[in-house]
Amino acid sequence: MALNDTQIRAAKWDGKDYTLNDGNGLYLNVRRSSKTWIIRRKRDGKMRVTTLGKYPDVGLKTARKKTIETDRKRHPSAVTVAQLADEYREIINRDNKRPKTTLAYLDRGLPSSLLKTRVSDVLRTELVDTIKAYPISRTGCSGERARDAFRIILRQMFDLAVENGYRDDNPADKITAHTTGYKQVNRERVLSDNEIKALWNETHHNARVLRFLLLTGVRIGEAHLAKPWATRGRIWRIPGEYSKNGDPHWVYLTDAAQQQARHPFDRTMTAVQAWTKRWCQRNEFEPPFTPHDIRRTVATRLNDAGIAPHIVEKMLNHRLQGVMRVYNKAQYEDERIEGYKTLEHLVLEVVA
Repeated sequence: MALNDTQIRAAKWDGKDYTLNDGNGLYLNVRRSSKTWIIRRKRDGKMRVTTLGKYPDVGLKTARKKTIETDRKRHPSAVTVAQLADEYREIINRDNKRPKTTLAYLDRGLPSSLLKTRVSDVLRTELVDTIKAYPISRTGCSGERARDAFRIILRQMFDLAVENGYRDDNPADKITAHTTGYKQVNRERVLSDNEIKALWNETHHNARVLRFLLLTGVRIGEAHLAKPWATRGRIWRIPGEYSKNGDPHWVYLTDAAQQQARHPFDRTMTAVQAWTKRWCQRNEFEPPFTPHDIRRTVATRLNDAGIAPHIVEKMLNHRLQGVMRVYNKAQYEDERIEGYKTLEHLVLEVVA
């Protein structure tokens, strides 16, 4: 079982030397006067020991990283899936805007038997079995969609293995959505007047998030990450690292939008999505709509109200296409503010 910092700090010499096993050949050697990290590896039938340094000068995270680096230098084929997953996690934490979702797939989906396997020995059939066995939780995703997302994550992780030289091919490359049964559907769902009225009168705190999306057209992830409830004034700014396309964005908050964002949106995106699906089913709104369908509803109603398409695109933080994208750098501040006011009027007119 992997160690943690609490266990390491609590480890005391009790009259004789002993070791604590972190897995993957990494051990903490506990002696009277020191705690030292070592790597044990069997090479050519002989046990070889590499000393990494003393704790706390070398922390747990550093020791694990050095273990991977040592294996990679001495014998790349000895790297395990667990070590590969640790490297992949570092990249996700560094580069992904919403790392928790991807990390949750890894934590739930990688069985201990696969984690212990050397990357160079992993077979495609093992990955197919792992994908099919992915445990489905009670989320907004269907089982097929969750398994397909996990399939894509595995492919990316083994791309890293090829890039680092742990193996020459990616065993997940040829695994397709046929394995998961997932079929992507181009959605056309928009909310009806009755659905908007029901959502407006719903007292559950998750409904506040959905009403805020309806009044701003932003993505649910942007609403959670950029924290509109902490904004002073009318202009709420979304940094590029929180937007889907990487571009910074701003939204004019009308009175109604500010009312919905008076308190933090303290539930996760997944929790709100799952609640939305159950709420639609309870109210017999079929098929159930999603938070992203609200964004499509905003675009549809604004266009129907006569707001110019390029203004709607800017309100949704879409990049303009063609010549407009190359030459038109205008922000259309006044027009966008009027667009948000129009959106508020359209929504309140429905629920009045």
